[in-house]
Formats: sequence, structure tokens, C-alpha cells
Amino acid sequence: MNETGQGSKVGRQALIGGVLMGTLAATGWSQTQLSAPDADRNDWFGFDVAAEGDLAVVGSWRDSDAGGNTGSAHVVSLTGAGGATYVQKLVLQDPKAGDLTGMRVETGDGLIALSAPGRLMTREDGSQINGTVVIFEEIDGNWQQVAELDHPSRSAGDLFGQGVSIQDGYILIGAPRDDEFAADGGAVYVFVQNGGTWTFSQKLAPSDIGPHDFFGHDIGGDSDRAMVGAYNDDDQGVNAGAVYALSRTDTTWSIDQKLVSSEGSHFDFFGTSVALDQDVAVVGAPQGENSDPNALLNEGAAIVFQWNPMQGNWQETYTLRPGDPTKEHRFGIDVAVRGDTVVVGSSQADHGLINSGAVHVFQAHRQDWFEMERRTSTAPQALNYFGLSVAIGDSIVVGAPGVNAREGNVPGIGAIETFPIVVDRWLTSFCQVTEFDELLIAIGGALNSAGQQGRLLAAGSSSRSRDDLTLRAVGLPPGAVGMLIMGSRHRRTDVEDGASCIGTGGGNVVFLAQGADDRGRIIERNVFSRMSAINEGVFAGQRIFTQLAYRDPVTGNFNFTSGVRLEHAQ
Repeated sequence: MNETGQGSKVGRQALIGGVLMGTLAATGWSQTQLSAPDADRNDWFGFDVAAEGDLAVVGSWRDSDAGGNTGSAHVVSLTGAGGATYVQKLVLQDPKAGDLTGMRVETGDGLIALSAPGRLMTREDGSQINGTVVIFEEIDGNWQQVAELDHPSRSAGDLFGQGVSIQDGYILIGAPRDDEFAADGGAVYVFVQNGGTWTFSQKLAPSDIGPHDFFGHDIGGDSDRAMVGAYNDDDQGVNAGAVYALSRTDTTWSIDQKLVSSEGSHFDFFGTSVALDQDVAVVGAPQGENSDPNALLNEGAAIVFQWNPMQGNWQETYTLRPGDPTKEHRFGIDVAVRGDTVVVGSSQADHGLINSGAVHVFQAHRQDWFEMERRTSTAPQALNYFGLSVAIGDSIVVGAPGVNAREGNVPGIGAIETFPIVVDRWLTSFCQVTEFDELLIAIGGALNSAGQQGRLLAAGSSSRSRDDLTLRAVGLPPGAVGMLIMGSRHRRTDVEDGASCIGTGGGNVVFLAQGADDRGRIIERNVFSRMSAINEGVFAGQRIFTQLAYRDPVTGNFNFTSGVRLEHAQ
């Protein structure tokens, strides 16, 4: 998919960096909630969303206009300011109960694709099979059905259409329970557009496919590349998950690389959601919590991969995690990426209400990723599942299929909420040494004995009272012991192998951190309460400059991470 992967659907602003509330006021806190005009009980409008430019598509597979679970999809127009306008309802020709239309939706190349996994199709030879992917095209200002896709090698129950991506004249369709290569191993079908006709091109599966891998569960694509999720792959543990990188040469697609998380473990479900934009891929692992010993059960993670043009492969660069996790948060149930912005859904986050949900917006800054925004629904309700689906077009689109109607409290009509993409660079990092390492820029202190440069990252809300500031130092030598230094000034002083960039100012705070784990990371959660116990004065509405100093256990010298400037709202 061009903007987002739509995985299996089983706060205010972030605190990090720069100009906080003033800059964010410039972007606006606009957030629009929209439901279908004919919304009805348990339609689940917003179960899946896709976006491209000003066009958004919303799936509503439980819509029952022609009988139970007929399904439908809806076209919405986006504005860059975060607004949304309803345009048109899409239904199949001759809709029937049980079609499940809109279970998955996708847009690209000016087209819309809808999966209908329950649709009973009659083939030319008279045989019948369930499931299809239907293509819509805008003709004379109206979206019309123009094609239904099928292939004789597939069988009933293979979930043909569970993953869909439209890109540059090709449609990639995942069938995660396809049995041709392994029982429920999965497959991807490739169709190519010739004139106004879609024809089958090839069928793909990895050489190491195993039973119940579910290859094809989600697909994220951009131009001549694609990422395909296989969230039940067992290489790193039972259902740890994997993702396969595909590429196209001329008209032929091939599987080039298998990606797994460096911290993968049992039941992470890595590959539940995937998204790809140019040289950045993001993979959701909604039950992963392995990088942080203090993480909560099924907190979730989203892993960022970057294309390395020198080595010609994808490399894992960072693991995104929320600053405010809750148990069973399911951070990573869906992900979207566009440019330097990543949106991660947390459909089961409990912010005062069970499974009300949340979304987290991250932005890249000099090779690192910082949490810029955290949003909940404009009208939170229990079991909203806000964040079950996410997409990025001219605005960010978030599905909340569990929303109840405000009038009459009709359950499960569903909704989407849209808001603008943060464009102001209010994040600030400093004290950096920039070097080229195989064309990947490393940011941080001087090269340490682990062969990396330490970096400091932050996530949290804008409110100090929430006490959810989480600081992560990465790229350290395993076993390094560090001190977190905080002050009100930025001043560089060379010290042994690195540079201290914190001035004491009106209240310097230093406290010991635990040693780096075997992956070279130090993670400090709930930092505000720890800092306040040492020196309350440092929080008197001022900017806080923070940096980790650590002793390299191999060289014995001091080194330093990059620094992060923090501001808080209260």
C-alpha cells in the first residue's frame, strides 16, 4: 500500500523537544470526527482506512443494507487542515448478505480496491468460490466498479484480498491462508493493468514458507517495492512473525529479503501491519515488548527499517514504542508512513476507558525518531478501538469502528477522525557527531567500543503531571553504566572520548541510570517523578537539556550520547 498497511484488526501532544505549545498552536488542534450518513447499528465504519492525497476510503464490512454483513466502503475527501467531507458510498454490483465488502480497502494510481472475502463468485466454467477484490474507478465524477479479480489456483477460505497494494499499474493481493506452498502458508497474487483490463501476472511465496505462516496477511508497497507480512512465522519463536521484501525488475516481482525484529520473540506477531514509503518501511508487532524489561504485557512495538543503497538491502534502524503504554495496548496494530512521518495505532489503549484507543505520531530527525503527538478520540468511549486502522494522505486518518452514535446511543456505527500532519519542527536535538557509515548517517557521540555512536530519544505527553516521559539511550556498549544529566543550558565541553553539552544553569540534575542491556540500550520510564525527587527547581517552566554520559566498559573512557531539548506544558 502506498501510505499504510492495515494489519489484522483483532493524550495530547508529545513532550519532546523544541517549541512546544506555541508551535503546536500554529498547526492547530483541529480534529474532525465523521460517520457515514446512513450509519446503522454495528456497521463498523472505520474498520479499515486508506488514503492518497485528498482521497480517503473507509471500510464498513458489517454494513447490512442487503442483508447481514453485506459490507460497503465510503469515499471521503480530505483537506490538509484536518477536515473531511463525505463523498460517496461504494457497494458491489448485486450486493448480497455475507459479502463482507470493505474488510480491506486500498487506494492508489487513482483507483480504489475493496476486498470482499465472503463474496460468492461464479466463474466462467460454472464453478463457484468465495472471495474477490473489486476495483473502482472514478468516471465522470462518480466512482464505479470496473473489475473483479480472481485466479483459478486459489481455493475457498484462503482469504484472498486480506492484503492489497496498488502501485504503478500493478495490484498485489495477499491470500494468507493459501495452501499451494504450505497449509495456510499464504501467497501473493500479482495482477497487471493492460489498457483497461487487469490480467494475472504471477504468484509468489517465499522458499522457506511454513504451515500457518500467513504470508500475505498485509502488504505495503511503493513504486517497484513491497513489504509482505507473515505474522505467524516461527523463526524467532512461536508466531514471532516476519516480513518479506519484494522488488520488481521490468515486469517480474521477486522476493529479495526476509526481515525479522532483532528483539523478536514468541507471539510478537511482527508483520501484523506493514507500511512502505520510498526508503523507509515500518512493521507493527502489536504484542512485542522485548526491548524494555519494564514494558507491560502486549504493549506493542513498531520497527523501522531503512534501505541501504550501498549494501542493497533493508536494515533495522529503530524500534518505536509509546511513552504512555498500558497493558494490552496493542501499539502497532496498524501503521502508516509518509516521508518523515509515521503513525502508529494503539486500538486497545485504555486512557480512562477500556479499549478507547489512541494514535501516536512520530517524526524523523537526523536519523532518529521522536514521538511528536499522541491523540485520542474527540469523544472517547469504551470499546471505540480508535487507532485500529490508520492512514496518511493530505491529513492523518484514524478509524474507530466501535464508536456509538451520540444520539440514541446506537452501538458500533463507527467513525473516522482526521487531523493535520505536524509540519513544524518543534523537536530539537543537539551535541551530534555526524559520520557516514555505509551511507547511513549515525548521530551521537564519538565512536564507542561497540562501533556505534550513542543516541538519546524521548517519548511522552506534553503534561508533566502525567509523568510519562520515557528516555531511551541506544547504541551504547553492552554493560555501559550511565548518568542522566539535565540542565537549563546548552554548553559544549570536550571530555575524553566525547563531549558534555549540558550547562549547569539554574539547577543541574544528575542521577544514576541502570547499565546498558546486551543490546546497548538504557531505558528510563516515568522520568519526571525521579527528577522531581532530586531537584524540583529544574522544572520551573524552563527548557531542559538532557544527555546521557556513560563509561565505556571496554575503553574505560567517558562518552556521551546526543542531547535532546525538552519542554513541558505544565
